[in-house]
Amino acid sequence: NMESILPTIATTVVTALVAKHLLSPGLIKSNLYIPPTHIPYTFGLQLPIDIQWGHAVNRLALLQESFQKCDHMIEADILAGENGDIIMAHPPETTSDLTFIEWFDAIVEFNKRRIVGIKLDMKEQQVMRHCLSYIRKRSSTINFPVWINADILQGPDGKEPVFDPVYFMELVNELVPGLPVSIGWCVGDNAVEYTDEHISQMVLLCQRFGLKNVTFPVKASIVKNSMNSLMMLLEQVKGSSLTLWGRVDQEDAIW
Repeated sequence: NMESILPTIATTVVTALVAKHLLSPGLIKSNLYIPPTHIPYTFGLQLPIDIQWGHAVNRLALLQESFQKCDHMIEADILAGENGDIIMAHPPETTSDLTFIEWFDAIVEFNKRRIVGIKLDMKEQQVMRHCLSYIRKRSSTINFPVWINADILQGPDGKEPVFDPVYFMELVNELVPGLPVSIGWCVGDNAVEYTDEHISQMVLLCQRFGLKNVTFPVKASIVKNSMNSLMMLLEQVKGSSLTLWGRVDQEDAIW
């Protein structure tokens, strides 16, 4: 029953975490590696829906605003800018007032005052080594949750992904082994449901790399139509969860 997970207003932008079994809080060696299913406990919350997200926080003013709003998790987008710098921007933008390093350093500094987690949405494969190498370099100073996000498989009505899923996972394992990943599908505007085939491809990838610390971003408006397949995904990838994203109407928010 999703009444306890999603708000029931007519239309909303939602990011909610759903797991088959939410894990109880326990001893985690570092907040950097905290499983997505533990995120509510990191902030002293009871339910995933209570997590406050900042979305597309790609500019300095937006980052400062997110800090002031006391967001628990901050999502931002990364791509290569016009001059080749790795910047914080969402396509089709190609400029920003923040490089990835500037943005990340600001997050590290702010976490000296209050814990805030981040979800790094990789928009291009070419930015990955730069970003993951810097996270590795700064790992001893990171006391907050970090998720690496990318759409690495073709999904319902979706375009071909820009990522090689095997390369993505190999690079994560090489540079930041154990770091939580948020891996999903490219989904189109006319998507209806995640099929068993979509799920099987993801399960095979997770099994190949022994993934446990993983959440799957799924389009909220088609979750209701995809419940059987998604439950199979959570069952076959132990300790995994779903992160719901996108706009959702009331009729699709309660199920």
